[in-house]
Amino acid sequence: MKTAFRIGTIVVLAAAILSACAPVAATPKTLTLTDALGRTVDLPGIPQRIVIAGKASGLLVNAYYLFPGSDERLVGYENRMQTSNDFIPLVSAGIANKSLLEVDAAAEQIAPLKPDLVILKTYMKEKLGDPLEQLSIPVVYLEMENPEQFTRDIRILGAVLGDPTRAEDIVKYYSDIADTITGRTAPLDNANRPTTLLLQYTSKGGEVAFNIPPAAWLQTQMVEMAGGNPIWKDAGTGSGWQVVTLEQIAAWNPDQIVIVDYKGAAPMVVADLQANSEWQALKAVQSGNLHAFPVDFYSWDQADPRWILGLTWLATTLQPAKFSDLDVKDSVNVFYQRMYNLSEEDVNAKVMPLLEDDLK
Repeated sequence: MKTAFRIGTIVVLAAAILSACAPVAATPKTLTLTDALGRTVDLPGIPQRIVIAGKASGLLVNAYYLFPGSDERLVGYENRMQTSNDFIPLVSAGIANKSLLEVDAAAEQIAPLKPDLVILKTYMKEKLGDPLEQLSIPVVYLEMENPEQFTRDIRILGAVLGDPTRAEDIVKYYSDIADTITGRTAPLDNANRPTTLLLQYTSKGGEVAFNIPPAAWLQTQMVEMAGGNPIWKDAGTGSGWQVVTLEQIAAWNPDQIVIVDYKGAAPMVVADLQANSEWQALKAVQSGNLHAFPVDFYSWDQADPRWILGLTWLATTLQPAKFSDLDVKDSVNVFYQRMYNLSEEDVNAKVMPLLEDDLK
């Protein structure tokens, strides 16, 4: 009995010693951040199951994929493609494993994916964000509607993905290009800035309409940054795109007109307008300054990572003499290689053909 007792005691002591020497399991670090609504969001750690949903979620997905390694954490996203060209398979090795949510997916459709974070645009709070949080699903809001917000929100994504270093690399890439452009255009007075009109073309139900963006939106800022004078600025007082008549367009009679079409048909729209007798009376058409805003997978004018390409193109279009050293095609190659880690061969084979009519 004494021998058995001694052996048992030795085993217990050995186990205790081994237990004391074993490394203590690290307690997961909590993550605290401030989102675009100014809310403090506390997460138990770096999210591993992320869903991106709601209106304009496609633009958020494009920003999300600026971060290497983000693909494995995205479990679902909403189907919000603008054109027939789907960008996500180009940057997602795990596309087959993602859940593609229906447009306007409700909280009840997102919950079965068991996300530990859902990323939404700020204006989705009441409709989708609040119901998700009622189901104890954390939400982070992004905005990205102008360059300053884009910088802030890239840093939020960097925190969410545990990669603040990459966030700063992205911010620097954008600020370097924007600073180069505005460094040349900021000194220009109005006499040296072409009056410019940016119009979104729509044809819902066969009803053609032209729309101007609000003065505070990215499109207006881009025209100013690129060296133009946004002639519609005083009229852009709404909170969204605002329809304008041909009579108003003729009254403005700008030096430059830029057409945006989110379905990717801007070059065809421009060709039709150039053949239209009413449009032929406009100064911009007569001087060959009616342009199609470039589109590859998404139009370059909007709150998407491609806005920096849009700014580059717009600067070379509105101020060609000041930016003769800028080659937009080179900028496209650098953008997709640095921001999305695509090879030059993939860019030339899969991106450039989509821009053939835009970058002639």
